[in-house]
Amino acid sequence: MKHRLLNDLACPYCKDKGFPLKLITIEVCRREERRILFKMPRPLCDTYFAYKGAFIKELEEIQPCNECLKFGVVRPYCIVNSVNGGIL
Repeated sequence: MKHRLLNDLACPYCKDKGFPLKLITIEVCRREERRILFKMPRPLCDTYFAYKGAFIKELEEIQPCNECLKFGVVRPYCIVNSVNGGIL
């Protein structure tokens, strides 16, 4: 799983209250060869930047998309941060 997937995922029961999901990583793999090969507007994540665990509007610097793409979460746990929360 890539960190940027959390930019699009929300709890199907909680809707907006279940966004963003909290990611707990148990195992991560790093692949140095991964990078953005073509021109894309950056940051790739438009709302939430899970690599840093913050909303894009709260961050002051340009996000390191190439660095984020090198990491793959092998064993993720996603937790809903709401009243009805649970583990997905």
